[in-house]
Amino acid sequence: WMPLRMPDPAQDTQRIYRKFRYGDLMELHMLDTRLQGREEQGFANANDPGRTILGQNQFEWLCFNMDTSSAQWQVLGQQVMMAPFDINPLPFGQQYGNDDQWDAYETERNNLYDSVFANNIQNMVVLTGDIHTSWANDLPTDTYNSSTGAGSAGVEFIVSSVTSPGLAAAQTVGPTVLQALNDHMKYIDLAEQGYYILDVNKARIQADWFYVDRIDQVDALENYGTSWKSDDGSR
Repeated sequence: WMPLRMPDPAQDTQRIYRKFRYGDLMELHMLDTRLQGREEQGFANANDPGRTILGQNQFEWLCFNMDTSSAQWQVLGQQVMMAPFDINPLPFGQQYGNDDQWDAYETERNNLYDSVFANNIQNMVVLTGDIHTSWANDLPTDTYNSSTGAGSAGVEFIVSSVTSPGLAAAQTVGPTVLQALNDHMKYIDLAEQGYYILDVNKARIQADWFYVDRIDQVDALENYGTSWKSDDGSR
């Protein structure tokens, strides 16, 4: 268990989503995709208009806060991969590989992207964990062009775990195959454990990955992995 600061315990003791402001540089929206507003996982109803991973109140709260914020970077801290993760032609029985991600809530994801474009939000950056592996993704819409990045609603930086194992099935396939199926995924590492440092300034937002040398004992050794960035206004 991790202690959480309750945003408004007098009104809603179940709510944990909240936001933090870092001057005019960054607004950090800490979301809840696990508990209060989420409908049960499952691909069968992914395109139902009312199907939600955030819940109506949280979704409207997020869109309103991003739309009205004067901060340069709109950063979403949340739990599960937002970018689509296509596993075809692998034999898993459906297009996407994990209904515990935004893939199982396609309509709400599209609605979020629509709000980003409608309100000219140019710097939405999603920070994600949970999948125990490292990824740097564009967030593609139907008009996405992988060569230019046009049609991306934003970017997603996914951090690995420090000790927990990653995706065993995906490791047997490898990043090259997964990227061939998902041209919006610019970096995938399925083997290393560690963390990243998010470096934010007026020109760009950048994630610098570092990987620990070993996980079976206390050890100060670590290795620089890679860096990926999004320039101001580029999505």
